[in-house]
Amino acid sequence: MPVRPADDALIARLNREAAAGRLRNRSGRKVEGPIEGGLIRQDDAVLFPILDGIPVMLIDEAIPLEAGQPA
Repeated sequence: MPVRPADDALIARLNREAAAGRLRNRSGRKVEGPIEGGLIRQDDAVLFPILDGIPVMLIDEAIPLEAGQPA
């Protein structure tokens, strides 16, 4: 399924949620540390984080989204 880059505002919001300990990935684990960017799946259901310049395209590591917002 195609992906597109996430905008800076969404990444900033996700990083605030991660810093507050409220951001979880699809496997239920807390997202640690800031993410550099992300790739949003075409259906807008998940964001694949970019860490250390590398997109992490594993579905369990994806961050669920609801209409572009953290779930």
